[in-house]
Order: sequence, then C-alpha cells, then structure tokens
Amino acid sequence: MFRRMNITKTVPDEVSLSSILSACANLHALEHGKEVYCYSVKSGFDVNVYARSSLVDMYAKCGSMENACKVLARMPEKTVVSRNALIAGYVQNNNTKEAMNLFQELLEEGLKPSKFTFASILVACSGSLKMNLGKQVHCYTLKSGVLMMMNFWAAPSDSIEDANNLFMEYQNHRSRVLWTAFISGLAQNSHTWEALCFFRSMPMDYALPDQATFVSVLSACVGLAVLKEGRQVHCLVVCTGFNLDEYTCSALVDMYSKCGDVGSSVQVFEEMDCKKDVISWNSMIVGFAKNGYVDDSLRIFDQMRHACIEPDEVTFLGVMTAYS
Repeated sequence: MFRRMNITKTVPDEVSLSSILSACANLHALEHGKEVYCYSVKSGFDVNVYARSSLVDMYAKCGSMENACKVLARMPEKTVVSRNALIAGYVQNNNTKEAMNLFQELLEEGLKPSKFTFASILVACSGSLKMNLGKQVHCYTLKSGVLMMMNFWAAPSDSIEDANNLFMEYQNHRSRVLWTAFISGLAQNSHTWEALCFFRSMPMDYALPDQATFVSVLSACVGLAVLKEGRQVHCLVVCTGFNLDEYTCSALVDMYSKCGDVGSSVQVFEEMDCKKDVISWNSMIVGFAKNGYVDDSLRIFDQMRHACIEPDEVTFLGVMTAYS
C-alpha cells in the first residue's frame, strides 16, 4: 500500500509513515524500514516525535539496538513512548541489564511509566532469582495507579498460583500482552498443558496472538509432544500472516522436528523468505541431528556458512550431535 501511494504520488503524513514503520517492525523487515526512514528524512518528517518513536521501535524489534539508541539520543524530546520501545527492544534481545538501567533513568528524569513500560520491565524480571525485583515493580504499579498489564514472569510453581489469581482479577482488561505473558510463564514453568488451554481461550477476549504468543505455545506443544495441536497452531500462524516472521517459523521448525515430523520441518524451513538469524539455522541443524539425519544436518551447516551466518554454541552442539 505504501509503494502504491508513491506510484500515485500521494504524499504520506507522519501517521502513515509511523504505521509503515510499525509493519516493518512486526515483520522484522529492517531493510524496508530503513527505506521508509530515508523517505521520511526527504519528506521532513524525521523531526516528528511520533515518527521517530516508531523508528526506535522498528530498529529495536529488528534487533538493531545500536541504531535504536542513536535515534533516541538525537530526539529533542524523549517521551515515555520512545523509552518504552527501547526498553522492550532490550528485553526482546535478552539485555535485561540495559532494560533495567533505562527504566531507572526514566524514573530519575521524572517521566511516568505507562502500563506498557511495566509489561516490558517485568519480562526483565524473569526467573526465580529476580522474583523479588519483579514483586517490587508490581508494587510500584499499584502505588502509581497504573492498570497492570501484568507480565507473569517465569517463577517457581507457587508464583504461578499468584499469577493466576492476578490474571483472573483483570477479566475486563485482558489484552494480547496479558494473555501472552501468562501463556509464556506457564510454558516456561513446565505447565505446558495449561499453557495450551489458555492459548485456546484467547479468542474469548478477542485477543489475537503475536510472535511471542506463537513461540510460547509452540514450545508447549514440544513439551507435550502433541503434533496435532502443533499443526493447528501452524494453521493459525498462516492465517494471521506470521508465517512471514522468521522467529515464528523457527519455532515451527523446532516444533515439527522435536515431534518427529522432519518432513514438515524441512518444508517450513525451505519456505522461509528470511533466514538472517542463527536461530533459524540452528533449529534445522539440531532438528536433523536429533532425528538421525547426519548428512542433512551437515549440509544445512554448510549452507549456513555460505550464507555468512555466524554460528554459535548451539550450532556446534547440533553438529556434534550429528557426529555422535
């Protein structure tokens, strides 16, 4: 649609550009996002706070945190919206220390955190070692009067009960963020069947799943080794357009291979338009290796090197598994 606007010489405004940048962010289409940004500079919209916040969000969701930080640093007015985008980016890229530092800076500068700030920062409190920190943040949300979009951090089983009680308190305000957080918490704590049941209940609140939701519920399908349910999730992935998302497809590859359906795993991998992240390649390498397809595992590893993707420890573990 954006390209059609250019063809018809329709000049987009800052709202249009922000919407396009948001679409690029959700699809992890970094190069397309850069093209839109260049257009915004030429059109003079790059000084708009709303457009720049969308740019921070796009870079962060695409994993380009250095560029996201540069954009934020050049903003004359650093809003809560732009800070939220960067905090969420750090959390998504597993840099919880920087996320917490940015949250602290936000408070020191007198900015009021929103429900989206808390939703992201509580993910940074994942794990039993950070449970006390997560509870402190929760207390802060209650004192600040912000409606809690509670992100149920991964915790021991007794905290799952606390999270469940809190989840039930927000029957009129359960968004996709809330559903995803709870499903993720259940899956991470081996409550896989409960995670799958909650995923099936999402439509009752008209909440559509996103990348994080699909990754979590596919992990639950792996834990239960339920191929039928995994295929049903795959159908929903296609219906919602997330078959274009690299991380969702990687989770599908992993699910199929761990459930023994290597053929479907290969099909998903080969149909992926984008394989820029090592996770995508690792899913296929490990999938082949664990199912005894040694030559195929090494072949994918060779393709990965030719694609100039840097292997990590999981890659080498997969190759070692193939040889063992």
